[in-house]
Amino acid sequence: MSAEGCTIYITMHPCRRCFAALVAFGVRRIVSRRLPSDERTRRAAKERGIEMAEFTMEQNRAQMERINGLVNGGRTDEELMRIATERRKRKEMKRIGQGERR
Repeated sequence: MSAEGCTIYITMHPCRRCFAALVAFGVRRIVSRRLPSDERTRRAAKERGIEMAEFTMEQNRAQMERINGLVNGGRTDEELMRIATERRKRKEMKRIGQGERR
């Protein structure tokens, strides 16, 4: 399989091992939320003719919406807060219940 000449869109810049895999597959452009802080990775990309770019604010927002939709099953922020509150209450009740048995 080859990704020769492709662009990859990822949430975080790749670690060294992942970067090496992307190079091996022929990726020519890596777009992530932030450019890598590691100078070695940036230099290696430049030496291999790989462009490293950051998302625009609009791309970042759109990506977060897609990720949240997948991860949160389409639930609203209010629903997620309600679920988190209920979980905390259940944990607290369980903790209290275990303390009484001791």
